[in-house]
Amino acid sequence: MQNKTRKAEALVNVAIVLVAVAVCAVLARQYLWAGAAERSRGPEVGTRVELAGLNLAGEERALLIVVSKDCRFCTESAPFYRRLAGEAAARGGRVKLFAVVPHDAEEGRRYLGELGVAVEQVTRAHPAALDVSGTPTLIMLERGAVSDVWVGALPPEREAEVLAKL
Repeated sequence: MQNKTRKAEALVNVAIVLVAVAVCAVLARQYLWAGAAERSRGPEVGTRVELAGLNLAGEERALLIVVSKDCRFCTESAPFYRRLAGEAAARGGRVKLFAVVPHDAEEGRRYLGELGVAVEQVTRAHPAALDVSGTPTLIMLERGAVSDVWVGALPPEREAEVLAKL
């Protein structure tokens, strides 16, 4: 009888631990990761973008590529950025690509050059100046105002969405 009681207590204890872990996981997902996803959406559509040193004068449409040389996802996204630059050029340059980096602009030029990504201009600014909480982020501008935002390393269907906007 005593042996059965110990086994029952052990099973109850295991069940309590499993329920506690499940509750913690649900709470963490709701309050930690959901908040991070909300914060990393980027600037609101319609917001005007004005960064010191970023020369968008006369540009009807522009695509800002917000990257960092320290960002693994930025480096992994380089083939897509090369494709973006090629497609933009092939479509007559209706959309110009600009890079915004949190480090020295010259470092940013070297980094993008190593990746083979051609842009019109590289500007130094902290991503927070654009309401961006992480890199990589793409921001499409129409006459200086945000029209679309894509955050993070993009899956193929999201890449196709960006290419369709060129």
